[in-house]
Amino acid sequence: MLDAIGQEIHQVALKPKENIKKELSDIVHKIQNNIDFRTEWDTVKMHFEQMYPHFFRILSKKFNNLSQVDSRHCAYIKLGLSNKEIAQILNISTDSVSKQHNRIKKKMIAQVKLTLREVIRTID
Repeated sequence: MLDAIGQEIHQVALKPKENIKKELSDIVHKIQNNIDFRTEWDTVKMHFEQMYPHFFRILSKKFNNLSQVDSRHCAYIKLGLSNKEIAQILNISTDSVSKQHNRIKKKMIAQVKLTLREVIRTID
């Protein structure tokens, strides 16, 4: 099962970035339905790192005060997921997602006049 999902993610990664949001969302949903939360994140992270091998290293180097939860949210943002999709994956409310994103923004963008999503998009 996980190998099949990994292959799907790899195939999606080869497509133009504008066309992958829904497919990645579907893959994440499959993962959510088939494995527990911790294993799910480990699997998503592994495949995410195949697509963006330096993302977490650059993120932690630029913003060393982010927690693992913050980094997870940043990864979901990098995948282009909406707050609603992130809320469904994490089984929390969209308000909780928005609050977490505001906390992340306070930690990392005090000196920058960009949105959180704009900052995340610049990190490869």
